[in-house]
Amino acid sequence: TSQRRKFKAAFEVNPKPCRKVRESLAAETGLTVRVVQVWFQNQRAKVKIKNAQQFSHVLL
Repeated sequence: TSQRRKFKAAFEVNPKPCRKVRESLAAETGLTVRVVQVWFQNQRAKVKIKNAQQFSHVLL
């Protein structure tokens, strides 16, 4: 969806956006600031898990 593309593009620029950026994304997508904030938290967690898995494969 276009919401997801906007979020992913913003995430690639900055995985920890400031409040103003989150508010802007919320306004553009029609979602709440909290939903945007949680999406970014979840994406950071996914990246962290993915990196940990890749690192563990390197060690094996």
